[in-house]
Amino acid sequence: MMARCSTIERASAVFEVYRKLAPDLNPLLVHSRQSDIAKRIESLRAGTNRIAVCVNMLGEGFDLPELKVAAIHDLHKSLAVLLQFTGRFTRSSGERIGNASVIANIAEPNVSIALERLYSEDADWNELLSEMSSAAAKDHARLVAFLDEAQRLDKGPDDDDTAISHQLLRPGLSTLTYEAKAFEPKRFIDGLPKGYVPYRVWLHASSNTLFFVTRNEPYIKWTRSKSVRDLEWAIFVLHHDQANGLLYLSTSDKTSIFEGLAQAVGATKLIHGDTIFRCLGRISRLQFQNVGVKKHGRRNLSYAMYTGADVAAALGLTEKGSSVKANLSGMGWEGGRQILIGCSLKGRVWSRDYVPIPQLNDWCEHVGAKLVDESIDTSKLIDNVLIPSEVTTLPPAEVLAIDWPFEMLRQTEERVVFTGATAEHSMTTTELTLLNVDRAANAIDFAIDEALAGRLGEFRFTVDAARGFRVAQSSGGLKIGVTIGKLSCPLEEYFSSYPPIFRLVDLTDLDGNLHIAPQSPQDLVISEDRFEAWDWNGVDRTKESYWKGGVGREDSVQWHVAKQYVEAGFDIVFDDDDAGEAADLVCMKLEDEIIRVAFVHCKYSGGQNAGERVKDVVEVSSQAIRCAKWSAKLPQLSQHLKLRNERLKGGRASRFIAGTPTDLNKLVKLNRFKPMQSEILIVQPGLSQPKRTKEQSTVLAAALTYLKETIGVDVTIICDA
Repeated sequence: MMARCSTIERASAVFEVYRKLAPDLNPLLVHSRQSDIAKRIESLRAGTNRIAVCVNMLGEGFDLPELKVAAIHDLHKSLAVLLQFTGRFTRSSGERIGNASVIANIAEPNVSIALERLYSEDADWNELLSEMSSAAAKDHARLVAFLDEAQRLDKGPDDDDTAISHQLLRPGLSTLTYEAKAFEPKRFIDGLPKGYVPYRVWLHASSNTLFFVTRNEPYIKWTRSKSVRDLEWAIFVLHHDQANGLLYLSTSDKTSIFEGLAQAVGATKLIHGDTIFRCLGRISRLQFQNVGVKKHGRRNLSYAMYTGADVAAALGLTEKGSSVKANLSGMGWEGGRQILIGCSLKGRVWSRDYVPIPQLNDWCEHVGAKLVDESIDTSKLIDNVLIPSEVTTLPPAEVLAIDWPFEMLRQTEERVVFTGATAEHSMTTTELTLLNVDRAANAIDFAIDEALAGRLGEFRFTVDAARGFRVAQSSGGLKIGVTIGKLSCPLEEYFSSYPPIFRLVDLTDLDGNLHIAPQSPQDLVISEDRFEAWDWNGVDRTKESYWKGGVGREDSVQWHVAKQYVEAGFDIVFDDDDAGEAADLVCMKLEDEIIRVAFVHCKYSGGQNAGERVKDVVEVSSQAIRCAKWSAKLPQLSQHLKLRNERLKGGRASRFIAGTPTDLNKLVKLNRFKPMQSEILIVQPGLSQPKRTKEQSTVLAAALTYLKETIGVDVTIICDA
């Protein structure tokens, strides 16, 4: 029997319990701090000890088929680790030992959703592990199958001092792409450069993938000694894409394009030059962070790298013909999610992630499909690129929305904590609120509001000709602080390095003193079919929220909309209205192939006449833009809603208008099998489709265009007749 614990301290305590309960089985404590760990494991193998209490697992490669009982005192939070751990207990050990058993502490609440059913009381692991491997954890199951099917080709020693397992390989997203009609992987050895020794080699024949690790021992440049050598390791992945006739060569060694290696296995020609920039096709709101150019006729300066606002100057040189694009890297939106991508004139395409080999193959094939797509015109790619330029005054366009810095949005909500005068507040219940634009002072005033505590503080962002920009807290004596992981500092100090993003109605952004605008601005138009007129009889158009002042208002705009979703049979209708909201209403419905999630943003009529104030449209459009971060993130959205429901005020029993937290959990579990499909609605009964003003149309068109370009969602506008 093996008892698994998460820490040495925990294992020591559990060991004492086993020692008292089962002294006849001679329990054994094993962990990494012990000097005689090898002796203890040998004693376990010899059968002297029948119970082993360990931390996590007893190292890679440990195998003892006689182990048939697993006691999981601290739950694994990863399916991959759980399968690896329990797999040790299911190996054959002859007929004298029965089936494996797993005992788990299912009272622990902090278990991942992916494992929740495995750790339930009535779980049938034979059925559920099979189910998870085929559907819920498709990526993991695919990796397991890939590794099982990979054939080891080398004859290297297994007991070498350096252990390299193909199960642990995570190459970076990077590739060189060659034209290749045939693939002869076993001939790779003929193309390796001198000094590169294959250390481990595997072939996955069904996916046409060869991957291997090399070691090289070059001479040290700073000594003449021939006995002092360096040791360099590199991973190579060669994947043949039969459909497109391409070979992808991915390697951690960036010193060469390894043309000889590619040709040895069947490649003919490297794809490079202007064609390589096709990989940037179909990426919207692409913003370059670095641009490298090769300059003509400059012996003393043949290459230059530009960053920040200088990117505009670099692209200007390429358009004038005095320079050629050599390296481009940046971020944008593709397939409804934000991506990072870089490419080089010499033929390399890259991103920043490290992934299992099957996912690398997918990424390469996605890149390759664009490289062979002649409909992608590289001369027009720059037209829609966002170009940053330094400004010393506020741009003239009206501010549409304020959003958290990208560095904050990358964190989970619970990881970002704000400290006020008397309490700490999670980002879950906190939001940025635009207050005022002071053009005379080149300043924007904004606040941080919290659902229960109200306004935490006010800040002023100023474009400063001398310093670029600055952010200062403008209200309250006590400075608001922020903690992100291990980082803690005053919030104004953080914002002065990573400022909030101001999105403008012309689809440009203000990031600090950088005004980020499209190279070729587009006309903002809105299709008439985006509007849907409702009957608002019995609704007080001046009342937006359902819950206010400790009572529910059934003549409000929000309640009128909520009833439509309840009557339409939605499983969840959640009132998230308040600071930090995902939307005023979050509505979910399980359908045959998808989980529909509607983000509904409501706005009352603020003017004397319907649609009088463009400010109403700006506010509701701003809310719609900010909810984009929840698209395709149902588990995170669910956690957000549950935390919001726990923090109630005004004597309210629940934020659930339809459904319960249990129903929400069920949908999250089903999300393993069915994708989340987002839809966004702007609801404003004070807005008239035929009578709307030009200013209202411009604001709405900006919001709709932004959401379509980023997360790929068409917004519906619910309005008056």
